[in-house]
Amino acid sequence: MRFSEQFSAWVDPTSADLRGHLTRGLVVFDANALLDFYRIEPAARLQVFRALDAVRDRFWIPHQVALEFARNRARAAANRHSDLRKASISVRNAEKAALENLTTAIQGVLRLRNQTMTTRTWDPAAVKLDQDSLAERLEGVMQPALDELSTLKDEQDQSIRDLVKHDPVLELLDPVLSGRVGPAYDSTKLREVVDHATAFRFPNKIPPGYRDAGKATALAAAGDYILWRQLLDHVSGDPAIDKIAFVTNDTKADWWEKDADGNPVHPHPQLVQEVRDSGGASIAMCTLADFVSDLSDTLVLNVPSETMDQIRNVQETGPDGGRDPWPPSPPIRLFADDFRDMVGELLVDALGYKKVGDELAAETAGFDFLVEQPEDHLTERELVGVVVHFSLSQLSSLDVDRMVEQMRASGIRRGLIVSTAPPTPAARDLASANDIDIIDRTVLRPLIDMYLRSRRGG
Repeated sequence: MRFSEQFSAWVDPTSADLRGHLTRGLVVFDANALLDFYRIEPAARLQVFRALDAVRDRFWIPHQVALEFARNRARAAANRHSDLRKASISVRNAEKAALENLTTAIQGVLRLRNQTMTTRTWDPAAVKLDQDSLAERLEGVMQPALDELSTLKDEQDQSIRDLVKHDPVLELLDPVLSGRVGPAYDSTKLREVVDHATAFRFPNKIPPGYRDAGKATALAAAGDYILWRQLLDHVSGDPAIDKIAFVTNDTKADWWEKDADGNPVHPHPQLVQEVRDSGGASIAMCTLADFVSDLSDTLVLNVPSETMDQIRNVQETGPDGGRDPWPPSPPIRLFADDFRDMVGELLVDALGYKKVGDELAAETAGFDFLVEQPEDHLTERELVGVVVHFSLSQLSSLDVDRMVEQMRASGIRRGLIVSTAPPTPAARDLASANDIDIIDRTVLRPLIDMYLRSRRGG
């Protein structure tokens, strides 16, 4: 065999033809791509399903993918509703924050006039820049955005309670998934695979999954490698498989090689080589949006551009996409005690939580506060342990792991971390797996601005 053929995964990593793999190869979905069916609205979901149904005869998923999908389907639906609630809070407070910012800016102009001792008169009220005039001009300016969020909420056709009796996504996917799930590993094989991942592959940065090495347990950390190992086993056991199209929204560097701007370009060469060594097959990878777009063109599915935009937006704002749906805010400048006090007030006044017990009870349980969830038609009020993370460093998986241990020790099932810094992807995944919500500075910023100004007598 020629050198260029033996090491073609590194010599020519871009040679795999995505369209050819999607139309003639084995199509394999990752759990995050399947869970996106819960994150998009029903009309778009049907369009995506049409693309999936078109490859039904060549569709297959590893057992690990099926397991993660089954475990996380309710959480995916809950996260969509949670995103809508957080967006409503942010939009609702944007109008108030804008008034505060504009008023502060006008006060700055007045101070400069005083410093320069100008003799000219200038009355902000005369040009409608006084606080009352500004408030009048801003009143209702965000109402169209709130109306749109309300419409988006109405378009969601599943709630956590409803999933038990009626799950429209599962009803849609069940015929496609049935009979197309690979076998599970027994406990001996599972331990062997997990040990190999954590003891050898991860320390040596061998993909996939080494970016998840910081998760709470070895089994959780090895999830990506388990599904990958099951895929390789399936390929090696079926000589007829010569092409694989793997659809995943995980865009981390332990799956992809990226360009200078951090965009995924092609599968990591190590993965290409391992597929080739297992059965002589080739592999192409794509996101769910690329899967739908490519099949739409090839099979003339006529998927609307609005559907494609929605799928891409879901990917970009998800934990693997790495982009926050709200613009970044400047660093928060507060003392730790001030921030903790502020969080206690905001939980009740702005976010709708209800405090339970006193601070001593909370501290005894290892939390900053004990609260009950806001009123919500989706869930019953439930006790929540709250931890305040005041730091310039990212919220890490170790921070979340400590929260998990506190919840277990105190018997509290839900947690909330209020953080001045964003979480790492591993921290976000660990929190999501343990019923812990994270509120970071993107939601807090407008609330903090108002809180500080109210204390100054704004």
